Amino acid sequence: MSNLAISARTNSVVPDVRSWGSSSKNLRRLSRRFVSFSLSIVSLATANSSSVSLELQRINRAREVLRDKITAAGGAGYLTSDGIDLLGLGRSDDEVNWAVERVLTDGIATAGEIAKAKS
Repeated sequence: MSNLAISARTNSVVPDVRSWGSSSKNLRRLSRRFVSFSLSIVSLATANSSSVSLELQRINRAREVLRDKITAAGGAGYLTSDGIDLLGLGRSDDEVNWAVERVLTDGIATAGEIAKAKS
């Protein structure tokens, strides 16, 4: 089928679809269909949010166990996924300040080197 034929056919169908959709009888029928599935939709949404919450709790517990292992091994106890930006808390420069403190704590740079880099 050519593009012209497809366009002509589409143009002839669109008004029919619009009139069918705007018919109050059809709107009532569509509404009844939606309502008949609404409990299923709510049930799936609830199950989805419950499973996401449980998975997040499992991940957070595993993260804390890993953090304890890192700290016990002499590390700073920071994970790359830690951060204020992920939580949406704090000021915009808190993440930078946290990174600077981490660099200092881990001995990667000295306070003088950081001051020099800032200027």
